[in-house]
Parts: sequence; C-alpha cells; structure tokens
Amino acid sequence: MFDPDFDRGPILKTAEGPTQRRFGARSIFLGGLVLFVACWFVPASFSSRRFTCAVCRESKVETSWLGLSRSSQEETDCSRWYRDNVEPTHAHAWASRGFCRRIGFFGMGGFACSIGPPITGLSERVQVEIYQHFSDRLEAKRLFLQLARWDDGSGRRWSALEEWIGAGYPGTWDDWWRKHQDLDPS
Repeated sequence: MFDPDFDRGPILKTAEGPTQRRFGARSIFLGGLVLFVACWFVPASFSSRRFTCAVCRESKVETSWLGLSRSSQEETDCSRWYRDNVEPTHAHAWASRGFCRRIGFFGMGGFACSIGPPITGLSERVQVEIYQHFSDRLEAKRLFLQLARWDDGSGRRWSALEEWIGAGYPGTWDDWWRKHQDLDPS
C-alpha cells in the first residue's frame, strides 16, 4: 500500500569512505611537514650582512639565499662628500655592522650576535664634521681606519674621540689624543 521510499524521491549520497578520509589526513600531515621544514630550515638558508666603508661610509649589503649570493652597494651623503672633498677614489675598507644569526635546528640552538667595530657607532654626519676639523683629512682617514677593527687601542681611541666630539672639537685631534694618552695610567 504505502511505501515511504518511493514517495520521497531520489536520495543523493556523498561517498565519504576510507579513501577520502585518508586523503584528508595525508594532506594535513604533509601541510604540517612542509610548515615544519619551512620554519626550521628556510630561515637558516637566508642571510643578509650589512657593511659600511670606514673611510667614506658607503654601504654594502651581501645577501645569500639557498646558495645564491648577491651584493649591492649604495652611496650615502657622507660618501659623496668624501669623494668631493677628500679623495675622488679610494679602496673601500668594509667594516661589518652588528648582526644576529640563527644557529642550530630542531628546537635546539638560538642566536649568535656580533657587534660591529667602533666606527659603526659613529653617525655619517659626525664623521663629516670630524673630517672638517682635521687640517690633513688623510690623517682623519687613518683614524677611521684604526676604528674599523677591534684591537688593544681602539677602545681608548674611541673614548677619546667621543670626548673630543662632546667638548666641541677643541684644539687638534693630535693634541687631544696625546693629552688623553698622558692621563691613561696603563
């Protein structure tokens, strides 16, 4: 008499069997694996290091990604001033700016950081002012080259230079440095 299956019409069923569930689980697993690898290995494969010329303060950036390296240089106001007022050309003395890099992987490791030499703490504007307070600007260049590396005297020389700048550049740098060395008990 009354058959309920025939009165309702066709029923559409979606196939959600074991094959489709495995595909979803596989996709989630592979997506998680790709994310894990990207988080741990890709950042380590990219590096960017910044440098400044101790003499003219031109900037240089060296980047590396997955073994491919690239270097670019850019003039600054100080480098243009140096070219126009001291030497038209010179060999750059690249000083590495401070940087941090990631070390280790799989949740073990951390960061290794390095600070740059004293010259990287000097602004370009002040470097131009220092050049202008030297009668022989090549002597100022020698001073900046000494501040481009860490050695026994660079810390004392840097402190004396900061004091000379703070005092408004009285006298000559040579006199100031001599006086500073006389006051140093070591």
